Amino acid sequence: MSLNIYILTYNRSSYLRHSIESVLNQTYKDFQLYILDNCSQDNTSEVVHSFCDTRLHYIRHDTNIGGYGNFNFAIDHCKADYFVLFHDDDRMLPHFIEKEISVMESDERIAAVSGNAIYMGKPNLDGFKTLNPCGGIYSGNDVCKNFLGKGRILMFPSLMYRTAFIKANDIHFKAEVGPCGDVVFYCDIGTYGGVIYELSDVIMQRRIHAMQDSQRDKYGMNLQLLDYFKHTRKYRRLFLENRYDIYARFVKVMVLDFLSQRMSRGQLLLLRGEFRKILRIKGRCKWDIALLFTFKHPGVMLVVYRIYCKLYRKPVNL
Repeated sequence: MSLNIYILTYNRSSYLRHSIESVLNQTYKDFQLYILDNCSQDNTSEVVHSFCDTRLHYIRHDTNIGGYGNFNFAIDHCKADYFVLFHDDDRMLPHFIEKEISVMESDERIAAVSGNAIYMGKPNLDGFKTLNPCGGIYSGNDVCKNFLGKGRILMFPSLMYRTAFIKANDIHFKAEVGPCGDVVFYCDIGTYGGVIYELSDVIMQRRIHAMQDSQRDKYGMNLQLLDYFKHTRKYRRLFLENRYDIYARFVKVMVLDFLSQRMSRGQLLLLRGEFRKILRIKGRCKWDIALLFTFKHPGVMLVVYRIYCKLYRKPVNL
């Protein structure tokens, strides 16, 4: 049994040190850690070489091969039984590997295992919106159904993969999907017959910062992802079946961004039109009525939102 952990990085040396430390401090010790540097211009090399551990390896690309190029490089590079693709700005909790590798060893039908996460420095975001907070086992289109119908996703950097399954089915990251390619990656695992086991345990810490794609252009990246599902034969039926639920979810978030002054009325209406076009929404639905009510009575809607946050201690998000 062998395991490779890959930390993919680009110009994030200030976060990278903490990520490396969290991996090297795992309770499970038998693994190889590879830092895949996508031609960083900061002191990433210096940070990596400050560690003295025979398990640590540094690979720096001569040119920037793109984010997905770096992910696919890791997949092609891996010769171990299992692998993890970890982010340079997140941290593993000490039992991350121990818990996941025990699941992978328990049943060879399991193609991947994931866990839950907590947010660093965000006390009001004490849990990640996973598929099922109690854990679960997913196969076929289960993961895709949960994403399209409920907005539920797996915590991507928490996933450990069975190398033989990923390579046998030639599962790689697709540039045409855009920044949400991780969603399609694990949806593909299910459609190729793989089983994904989700732990309920919190096994990592997720960092939120302004330079993440999810913070810079959350609507654009989701529009690109939805367009992929719409035009991909194996996902098209699920996409059409769930399009009104998808629309409702995004309208709610756009309304909240408008109320918190992160979006103007013009921007909201423009985005609404783009989502209606991709989702083929015709006529007016109840969420359009809620949106119009927001324009007329923003103060009322803001009070409702604040009451929600107080009751549930977390904001609505994508």
